Amino acid sequence: MKKLIFVGAFLLSLGAFAQKTIEPEPDLPMCLLAAFEPECDIVVEGTTYTEGFFVIEACGWFINNQSSVVIIQNIQDYVCKNGKFPDYVKVWDYHSK
Repeated sequence: MKKLIFVGAFLLSLGAFAQKTIEPEPDLPMCLLAAFEPECDIVVEGTTYTEGFFVIEACGWFINNQSSVVIIQNIQDYVCKNGKFPDYVKVWDYHSK
């Protein structure tokens, strides 16, 4: 019984150290799906929205290197400056308040 426990512990320790980490491919663009509530008025397909939130998808190579908070803030800044979403953002849905 003692040998069985020893062999089991040995196999578990091998399994813990034998794992290979998988990193995302650096050239493969990633996407962020998020709820987005604009702080400014925004025009989407000719309609101006002042309240509510959008379900958006932001895709691009820069998604790999930034946190979701920074990405959302960048989108917010763009929306307030230009009144529309950046080209890398796809709107999936809109929910009014």
